[in-house]
Amino acid sequence: MDFTTASMSDVVVSMLEQVGTTQFLSYEENLTSLGPRHTGNSACIAAAAYIYSQFENMSLPTRYAHWNNAGYSSDNVEATINGTNDTSSEIFIICAHYDTVSAGPGADDDTSGTAPRCS
Repeated sequence: MDFTTASMSDVVVSMLEQVGTTQFLSYEENLTSLGPRHTGNSACIAAAAYIYSQFENMSLPTRYAHWNNAGYSSDNVEATINGTNDTSSEIFIICAHYDTVSAGPGADDDTSGTAPRCS
């Protein structure tokens, strides 16, 4: 399926309208309560476990994907939502990082991008 710029805008707006503010803020508060989440520290590991459990609670197939880069290592958390068009081979990836800078708990870097979408 080919999307025009206008139809993609409609798709994005439709997705955003499905996000429940109360539940989104709950995810945000739970993640920021862990404090700064430097890559690989205990708060970052706890954030990964929290995100993993939330995806499992949504009955999504979920897994950890371990990575190493430039002396750092950690786990990505991946969940899969199958599409409804069985004839399509398209794959969409929606992602955000859940580690933070040392200066704060990460509300905007990047907890707000990490909070799972809810219906």
